[in-house]
Amino acid sequence: MIMTKIVTCSVSNPVFPKFTCALDPEHSGRHQDEDGVYSWLVSEPALSDSSALIGSAGIADAESLRQRLSDASEALNGQLREVESWLCSLHFGVEVGVGLPDDLRLVFSNVGKTWGLSVFDSSDARRPLLECRRAIRVAALRAMPQLIDGLVTAAATQLSDVEAAIAGGSDLLSVLRSGGALALRPA
Repeated sequence: MIMTKIVTCSVSNPVFPKFTCALDPEHSGRHQDEDGVYSWLVSEPALSDSSALIGSAGIADAESLRQRLSDASEALNGQLREVESWLCSLHFGVEVGVGLPDDLRLVFSNVGKTWGLSVFDSSDARRPLLECRRAIRVAALRAMPQLIDGLVTAAATQLSDVEAAIAGGSDLLSVLRSGGALALRPA
């Protein structure tokens, strides 16, 4: 069943119009009365026929889309958990970050006693990645190759530094063990 109504718009201020509705099956089209009130004839489904409001195809499409989006979000979260677990398993002990849209930064770091992926905003507020909204998680997954490259580069740099320190420490220990004098070297 289709009901016909007149939608009346009373414009007293063009920035903040006042809208009122009234049922009136005798009028059609647009009408302006002497007070500047505009009316349009609008047909809409009766409230008792709720399937006609959206249409049965629209309801089915919405339900299908909801399920697919939910499944896709779970798959996204699963991939992020797996990447985070893999990063933790490397035991590099290296913090690294990459930029994300909206002045955000994806960081792999130690928080307390746990390593993990977090997002920092411009005020340095931290939020675990999996607690962020979907769009941020999507951007983070896309940025993972860059984050991993940065992590490998930082780990390689730290390895070089540690190996250089070990070489210097070996020289120092050799001198100390032999009872010789230490030669001061510039740093």
